[in-house]
Amino acid sequence: MSVLTLVPKRWWSQRNFIISNGSKDIAGITLSGWRGWREKGVLTVEGVDHHAYRQVYGDGAMSGDFVVERDGVELARAAKPSGFRNAFVLEYERKRYPLRRKIWTRRLVLLDGDQVLGTIAPQGLWSRRLTVTLPDNWPLPVKVFVAWLALILRTRDGE
Repeated sequence: MSVLTLVPKRWWSQRNFIISNGSKDIAGITLSGWRGWREKGVLTVEGVDHHAYRQVYGDGAMSGDFVVERDGVELARAAKPSGFRNAFVLEYERKRYPLRRKIWTRRLVLLDGDQVLGTIAPQGLWSRRLTVTLPDNWPLPVKVFVAWLALILRTRDGE
């Protein structure tokens, strides 16, 4: 498992985050600044921009899947199975992985069946830093996408 740390770029930052692997910064997440478009962002992975957004269907409703792409090529997507639950179902390489909050905690777990495949957890009770643990064999842009999804869930919870 690879362990990444997600840190706000500035003390009160709600939009800009850095992802590091130990002492090296390897990625960044910039969320859209306009309140209505928080579910859109740029994931900069090793200097290359990837676009993450929520698809909009013909009626203009923000009800589509969440997607990460690079140069028009989709890398992964996530569906929100219910508007009432803060959870996603990640689809990567034709497999589906639920991402949901572990009961009674602030920790998110990524599951493969009943097996915990990864976790996203705050580093402390009041900390905005997150520790992201995901499979080593997943590409970094997909790992950063999962971290972006975690930020969306935390923002919706008011964290």
